[in-house]
Amino acid sequence: MRFSILALLIFAFTDPLSAAEPVDFAKQIRPIFEKHCVSCHGATKQKAGLKLDIGKRVLKGSLNGPVVVAKKSTESKLIHALKGEQGVEAMPPSGALDAAEIGLIARWIDEGAAIPPDEKDIAAEHWSFVAPKQLPVPSGVHPIDYFLEAEWKKRGVMPAGPADRDTIVRRLHLDLTGLPPTPSAIQNFNIDKFDDLLASPQYGERWGRHLLDIWRYSDWYGFGAELRNSQKHIWNWRDWVVESLNAGKPYDAMIHEMLAGDEIAPTDPKVLRATGYLARSYYKFNRNVWLDDIVEHTGKAFLGITLNCCRCHDHMYDPLAQEEYFRFRAIFEPHQIRLDAVPGEPDPEKRGIARVFDADAKVSTYLFERGDEKRPVKDKALLPGVPSAFGSKGFAPVEVKFSPEVSHSTLRIDVRKDLLERAAKLVMLAQEKKSEPRLRAAIVNVQALKAKLAADKSRYTVPKLADSAERIRHAVALHLEAIVLEAEADLIEAQDALSTADTPPQKDAKIKTMTAASHRVDAARKAIEKPPADYPPLMPTQPGQSTGRRTALANWIASKDNPLTARVFVNHVWLRHFGQPLVPTVFDFGKNGRPPSHPALLDWLAVEFMKSGWDIKKLHRLILTSRAYRLKSTMTGPEAEANRKIDPDNLLLWKTHPRPLEAEAIRDSLLAVSGMLDATSGGPELDYDDESPKLRRSLYYRHAPEKVMPFLMAFDAAGPTECYRRATTVVPQQALALVNSRLSARAAEAVAKALTAKEPTEIVLELYVKLLGRKPSEAEAKLCVEFLKTNAPAALAQALFNHADFSTIR
Repeated sequence: MRFSILALLIFAFTDPLSAAEPVDFAKQIRPIFEKHCVSCHGATKQKAGLKLDIGKRVLKGSLNGPVVVAKKSTESKLIHALKGEQGVEAMPPSGALDAAEIGLIARWIDEGAAIPPDEKDIAAEHWSFVAPKQLPVPSGVHPIDYFLEAEWKKRGVMPAGPADRDTIVRRLHLDLTGLPPTPSAIQNFNIDKFDDLLASPQYGERWGRHLLDIWRYSDWYGFGAELRNSQKHIWNWRDWVVESLNAGKPYDAMIHEMLAGDEIAPTDPKVLRATGYLARSYYKFNRNVWLDDIVEHTGKAFLGITLNCCRCHDHMYDPLAQEEYFRFRAIFEPHQIRLDAVPGEPDPEKRGIARVFDADAKVSTYLFERGDEKRPVKDKALLPGVPSAFGSKGFAPVEVKFSPEVSHSTLRIDVRKDLLERAAKLVMLAQEKKSEPRLRAAIVNVQALKAKLAADKSRYTVPKLADSAERIRHAVALHLEAIVLEAEADLIEAQDALSTADTPPQKDAKIKTMTAASHRVDAARKAIEKPPADYPPLMPTQPGQSTGRRTALANWIASKDNPLTARVFVNHVWLRHFGQPLVPTVFDFGKNGRPPSHPALLDWLAVEFMKSGWDIKKLHRLILTSRAYRLKSTMTGPEAEANRKIDPDNLLLWKTHPRPLEAEAIRDSLLAVSGMLDATSGGPELDYDDESPKLRRSLYYRHAPEKVMPFLMAFDAAGPTECYRRATTVVPQQALALVNSRLSARAAEAVAKALTAKEPTEIVLELYVKLLGRKPSEAEAKLCVEFLKTNAPAALAQALFNHADFSTIR
């Protein structure tokens, strides 16, 4: 009993705080901040840049510096603000914290302001920031239908019945090729076997246009002949996209080649084309604008995150710090753009490949204070990195060393061959002109070129050959001799021209030309007396290594551990098959975006896509074989009324959304049904011309901000600077384009040409099947036959071009 009384007395006179357990930030402090503070200082809003949602951000402080001084609560601005003392404005303004709560926070600081080492970032637990999981699906059940039917039953929705066979045939053809089915296909096509469509060249053209929307394809543009944006010959990248899709290249491989093809396959022009994705962001006047575009659109296109929102400050909604924006930029900081020559054409300006390469591995990246490029924080260069909220597994840059052929292209057989052929053509040209002085110069020029190529090979081969110095001296001597002979040929031609001059002005001009040629001869001869140590390089020398940063980024983006990439791509494909995405904000999967309408389905598809090896065609097959894809687009009766009351926007997909055809598909359909379509694929961008006898698919015409085809503009063509989701409008100009355009008139005449000798009922039937993919109703047939009594078949064809069924996927 005496012990118990003594214990009670000791307890009564002991400071209870000193005997208590240390303050637990997660259990005791964070709940206070969540209750009173995070509305102004959390993941979605940060006054003065202060976040109090998790411990590490509390310790980071505000834009004005730290707010917590560990073990010194009396010196901590956080306590000053909570108490409204020492000239600091009281926070929160309502004065909601009581003395006990403030005391607990002060005690936590005095104990050292410890935070859990494994603290979870609440903002990072957003649905799209955690890895997708694949819920089990019963065997024998289509997974898409399984998830959708569960929602139908849960919400009391009755789905529409299946669409008729002809509608499905047309839907499949337009979805996969962007071209309507022929009458023969409508009659004979097996809707369960559409691999022929996936294997057709038209598939890559159709889906290439979809992906180029997302990746913001644009041909070069500027002022007159001055290139200011994108790159010349960027069409090589467009062709790479089309060919990759047709070849079944996995999506992860496409990501790798677009971001780092120069590091992965530095000598393969077919792969180097892919880096046009980065070359497209080129902007002549401001490197920061150029890199800002790359960071923003790489984030949006592949990850569905708005990295651009944290260029000036920490992201207002997502767990992305401003510093992480600039670390992401540092991945791209060393890269530059160039044009590479292609086999058969040594002049890249005429026909080259726009590609990227790392030009300066030592260039530094600095954070811009408040995003102002004039205020770089130069006391701290930032290392390349990816946002920590999504995990950094897989991001590990390793420098890439290149073979000599990459740095010195004159070691490549194809480059040597092209240079020699071009020099040989000068010899032939001189022979044709029967110019002996010019021929001597051309022959020596070939000898000089061969000597230079031999010297290049000698000194750039690893290890360098022993005769390198002698080969260089020989090449210099021939190079100077060729220059002298060429200058002498110029002088002889100038003298001949002077002798035939008739008037004083002509003679004066010819004398100036002859004098200039004479000076060149003198300069060339003097150079021989004191030859330089080397000859001018035949081709620019490139760095012998690359940082490996972009390969590391591609590894990270295309990793199965990345929670975003597969979801974002699946959502884009779903949008283009159903007319409605699973996640409405297609480029923002963050906290400011909208949640998925069918999260379990989205995750199941994302995981399945990765398990398939990122197989895009397999994803198509999965979607197109579902019952949901083949539903009717119309539904009537009491069940439809009940559905509309429950789900007026058809988010549950109880019927198919009728989808307007994109601008390119409308134009291409006109060409296809009229027989005017030239199926040639690939090649340089074309200037549009509706008068040509044969016309190419819309994909191949010049596409840039000031160079979009007017016909396509009327139907909401893709924006060349950004187009993650096409706008859809219904405006009078669209009907006028189909009625009044030269293209529409030509197509109607071509369609009707073979029908003039047929009976009106046959004409109506053939036009409906060919243009709309279905037979006319009894009322439609009667009306059209009556129309043909006073109008030509071409007029009826043009009227049917304006029918909603022609420009809609039902």
